[in-house]
Amino acid sequence: MEKKQIMFDESMERKQVVKYLEKMVKELSEGKVIVKTDGESLAIEPQDTIRLEVEAKQKKGRERLEIELSWPVEGSGEEEEAEVTAEEKETHSKKHRFGKMIPLGLALAGSLVFAATRRMRRKSKVKKILAKGKGEGEKLRHEGEKLIAEGELMLEKGKHEAEKMLKKGRKAGQKVLH
Repeated sequence: MEKKQIMFDESMERKQVVKYLEKMVKELSEGKVIVKTDGESLAIEPQDTIRLEVEAKQKKGRERLEIELSWPVEGSGEEEEAEVTAEEKETHSKKHRFGKMIPLGLALAGSLVFAATRRMRRKSKVKKILAKGKGEGEKLRHEGEKLIAEGELMLEKGKHEAEKMLKKGRKAGQKVLH
């Protein structure tokens, strides 16, 4: 079989990513996934047994979620490798404490929901911190303006008092001289 490959790589809003993946999950459940990009497309037909690999990574300032699905093409002679052995089922069951293998769509959706929820919580925390900081900043600005106004008022009062005392001093000085 000739190797065909197409890669979809685009930055999108989370809501758009969820829609894209939901469409892909729907196509996957129907047995035919079509990937399109730059006028090219590739249709693949998943088998009943699919290998699912999910990898989540966190590094400084970056997170990554990789989801890989693979299966042998029917008639390629590799179908036997795709069979899930009883041992793999048992290992999976013990590892995840589930009695059955996770259905593919559910696993994919769960991974996406987990990642989206985590990001939303982080964004929510950041928004709360920014709002609190903004509120405190506004409060401090207002207090600063108030103090400046009071200071200007005191300065004006002091200036006026100094002028009065200077006049008194001049009058007293003129009386002494005469």
